[in-house]
Amino acid sequence: MSSAYASTPYRPCSVAGCTQATLEQRGDGVSLLRAVDALGAYEARVTDSLEHWAAVAAERTFVARRVEGGQGDRWQRISFAQMLERATCVGQALAARGLSAERPIAILSENDLEHVTLAMGAMWAGVPY
Repeated sequence: MSSAYASTPYRPCSVAGCTQATLEQRGDGVSLLRAVDALGAYEARVTDSLEHWAAVAAERTFVARRVEGGQGDRWQRISFAQMLERATCVGQALAARGLSAERPIAILSENDLEHVTLAMGAMWAGVPY
């Protein structure tokens, strides 16, 4: 590990419900963090999780990006409920255009909110991207 990272402060946190993990430092500089706990139950599809959280915590932030300018930094956020609505609308639009598992799409954009919206819509409609 480089000296820049060795002095970086950290705080304990859980990762996806993981309470214990092992850290393996490889000679090539790669660090592997592995959960000790067995993988628990999870939804079969990402869109199933989106639907679940849109019902359970509709206003909770699903994704956000920093918008600079004006009076300090602001955040543009999309809640779980908003993303579910967006994904179903985009998914319907993709299906209406005849896109499917046999007719995938390519997303040519920056990694931004529009990108994740199109990706979630594609997943909702079962269209590979």
